[in-house]
Amino acid sequence: MEPDILFVLLLGFFAGFVDSIAGGGGLIALPGLLGLGLPPHIALGTNKLQSIFGTITASINYFTRKEVKLSSLYFGIVFTFIGAVAGTVCILFVHPGMLRWIIPIALSFVFFYLLFRGKIFDLNRPAKMKRGLFFVFFGLGLGFYDGFFGPGVGSFWMFSLLFFLGLKMIPALTCTKVFNVTSNFASILIFAHSGSIHYQYAFLMGATQILCSNLGARLALKKGTKLIRPFLMVLVFFTLFKTILDLVGVKIFP
Repeated sequence: MEPDILFVLLLGFFAGFVDSIAGGGGLIALPGLLGLGLPPHIALGTNKLQSIFGTITASINYFTRKEVKLSSLYFGIVFTFIGAVAGTVCILFVHPGMLRWIIPIALSFVFFYLLFRGKIFDLNRPAKMKRGLFFVFFGLGLGFYDGFFGPGVGSFWMFSLLFFLGLKMIPALTCTKVFNVTSNFASILIFAHSGSIHYQYAFLMGATQILCSNLGARLALKKGTKLIRPFLMVLVFFTLFKTILDLVGVKIFP
């Protein structure tokens, strides 16, 4: 097996496992795809296609708990789709050189969010927004972010659903996966139309995503996100560290 193919399979494995538990699989997949030498737009498009396999698989696992009805999320799905289309169209007009600066800046926000969020995932909070207003505001906003950049959006959805709607853990995870599928699907349509997907890498990673998302979702249903948070923090830090070094031309890995 060629080294790059083995790397792609391992990349899909770890990304799918992490994403199914706490979100943030793109924090593994996107830097890995960039490390393979893919241009930023191709890496973003490939990441979207490979991740949807695992996200759908995880969604099915969470829906088996029957704590969320899909019909209650239609409003959020519509606005997330609109936001993701807008974000993806915008990113296609960003020069690749500028995108290399945007990625570490966005990763910095993700890192500090994870660092200072405290025990937000362990708290049961009362709802602070009406569902309709929440779905319009966060559907458009996080949909746009996922279409424009993406990594960490699962964690942002979790935070928003727990803090602003007061959902419990499993319903929040279920909703997060539904909105991830929505924004990924919207982005895939745009990226595919523009020829910005490496299909071989995407389908290889997608195959491992299905397996690992099953494992991760089952583990999350038993253990919760405490299991993955320390690993995710370390991962985000080193990903940010490496992208900054790459940006300034310092190579610590071949």
